[in-house]
Amino acid sequence: MLASIAFTARPVDEGFGPTLQRGLDVLHSIGVPVWVDYSTVEFTANIALFVPLGVVVVLLVGLDRWWWGAVAGFVASATIELGQLVFLPGRFASADDVVANTTGAVIGALVGVVVLDVVHRLAAVRR
Repeated sequence: MLASIAFTARPVDEGFGPTLQRGLDVLHSIGVPVWVDYSTVEFTANIALFVPLGVVVVLLVGLDRWWWGAVAGFVASATIELGQLVFLPGRFASADDVVANTTGAVIGALVGVVVLDVVHRLAAVRR
């Protein structure tokens, strides 16, 4: 899924912007702060997109190398943004995307640490 989103020739949100804006207008009318805008939604979506990567990396490499989840997120994101810059003129490479994606991978890595810690504690209790 990540690859299909990252390397689609056109922006992923193409044609969806007006619908999202209408949804944001409704949310603003019921009290959601106006700073929750398209950019906020996009940034948050980029964070969420990379959380699973961080979790999976930690589950694969273990607690001692939890930070590999963050590194994997940064490397994957920087590679995607570079690929968009070089090969996809209809897309926009963004340092903000790298920050959001890496943040998501870090969050995922921390979730992976918690999951592994709980699993290890439960295994120790059962011994």
